Amino acid sequence: MKKLHVKRWLCVGLSVLFFFMFATPSHASYQCLRLDGNGYVSIADASTAGLDMGLSDFMVEARIKSASTSLGQIISKYGVDGAGYQVRMDDDGDFHGTIREGANIVGHSITANLNDDSWHDIVLVFDRSGTMHFFKDGVTLGVSASIAAVGNIDTTGNFIVGQVVGAQYFIGLIDCVRVWNFGYNGLPADYAAYITWRAQGRNVFLDISEYSAGAWNGYADAVRTEVLTDPGLENWTGDALDDWTEYGESAGVRDITDEQVVVHGGSHAAKFEVTNNDGTSFNIRQNLVLSAGKYYSVSIWYHFPTRTAGGLWGGVWDTAWHQPVNTTSTTVDWTYGEIVWVYGGGAVYIQEHFYNETTTGILYLDDFSIKRVGLVAHYKFEGDYTDETSNSNDLTAGGTGNTFPGYTLKREKIISPAWVR
Repeated sequence: MKKLHVKRWLCVGLSVLFFFMFATPSHASYQCLRLDGNGYVSIADASTAGLDMGLSDFMVEARIKSASTSLGQIISKYGVDGAGYQVRMDDDGDFHGTIREGANIVGHSITANLNDDSWHDIVLVFDRSGTMHFFKDGVTLGVSASIAAVGNIDTTGNFIVGQVVGAQYFIGLIDCVRVWNFGYNGLPADYAAYITWRAQGRNVFLDISEYSAGAWNGYADAVRTEVLTDPGLENWTGDALDDWTEYGESAGVRDITDEQVVVHGGSHAAKFEVTNNDGTSFNIRQNLVLSAGKYYSVSIWYHFPTRTAGGLWGGVWDTAWHQPVNTTSTTVDWTYGEIVWVYGGGAVYIQEHFYNETTTGILYLDDFSIKRVGLVAHYKFEGDYTDETSNSNDLTAGGTGNTFPGYTLKREKIISPAWVR
């Protein structure tokens, strides 16, 4: 009996030995980015295709290893225009995040001991109606002050891994950088469960997430390409939109006209005006082609200065209405509305209504947008700087400190993602 046990354990031991000698995970990443304080990698602003976050909820995650006592940027999309976001390690190893729009800036550091020369999974979640949430190795570290007052953070700055403009070079190793864009109010409720799952070592070596709970399985192939034709309402022939269909007008009573003074962006907007009693609705509409089961955001800018009755609603129809705006309240300035939804199939179109005004009223509409939302970047530094999604956001080398060292992770980290289920 004892001999049988010995033979059994000998066979298991030899199997494990041969596994580590000859098995090579097909998606394994044995390269990372090493930065010595003189280099970085970046994407030019014109090629970011979604790394500008606007008003979106978003999340940045990375694996890092450092023993440095110098302040160093890990991720930066931050411009001289005073907008953007940063994720960095402070000189004492603290975990720091910044989000800024003009004078509205929130920066927060939290004790993390990131510079202990060990590998760490770090995640910073930006909940735009709440706070920044800091995670290290799947464990929550705390939150920042409210970031709700910070507005649109789109920036002309480049997306940079390892540095911020002109200073603060990261010293150490960086791998598996992921940037998630969830759209306005689109943060999945189960994001903490996903972060814990990632920190367990699963899926470190796979191209995109296998995590399928909640909303996460819909974010792997976001393209952030504008779906609408003429979303800015810039193309007119007289008072007729070239790329949108106008419905329900009655000349001199309910008019849609080319507005070139009260605009949100560009040189044109659409002015909806009611001049006497006619309690029906009128609208502009555009048919769409979307992918079933994918996540999209729809946004609308509107200015609703006067009304006697009725109101505004607008959104996307597939099997139901998905409305970023449905209001009878007037506004003193341009107002933004956005939602995220899953396209369920069927005929789909976007439509903006001015409805049931019975006497007089004026409404302005401008700058619509419909885009696929989700994971917009994932870099694993496999000897190049290629984005592993379909966005072609390829990083380019900057400075002199970019090398790709080989490294060996702990055996359980190699085994778990590809073979242990």
